[in-house]
Amino acid sequence: YGFGGVLITLCCSRLAEKRIAVIFTAGALVGASFEYLCSFLQEKAFGTLSWEYSGSFLSIGGRTNMKYAVFWGLLAVTYTKFLYPHLSRLIERIPNRQGILLTWILCVMLILDMGISAAALYRQSQRLEGEPADSVVDVFLDYHYSDSRLQQVYPNMKTASEARMQNTSTP
Repeated sequence: YGFGGVLITLCCSRLAEKRIAVIFTAGALVGASFEYLCSFLQEKAFGTLSWEYSGSFLSIGGRTNMKYAVFWGLLAVTYTKFLYPHLSRLIERIPNRQGILLTWILCVMLILDMGISAAALYRQSQRLEGEPADSVVDVFLDYHYSDSRLQQVYPNMKTASEARMQNTSTP
């Protein structure tokens, strides 16, 4: 979600002076594309899906749909027109040197968060295939990111085959 927010900021903040329809459309396209890409990458890398929209209105491969594109568009308008101007003014008050340092710290934290999430999910896929922990990192991930812990963090996540079977069996 953090990276999605960054994308909306990068793509839509330049459109702040445009009509709401332009911002909405850009946000819907960026958000739906990002959602599709995340779902695709998650399935290819880990064999899991956190959402599956097959059968919903204007679903694209079950990875995104019109409903969530509309939500992304509304988020982009709300953020770009109402929240970002205030945040931008606050950010501009931070002295340049400290602002650059803070930006790097936040970037590193985002990368670390994505990295540990990816490692935990990859290790979970290994566990599902019966692969034992054969390194210190695997042991760490098994202890701190067990299947039950990941179920709490990602309550809707299922294996790709499980998600697709569930969706095809639903009337």
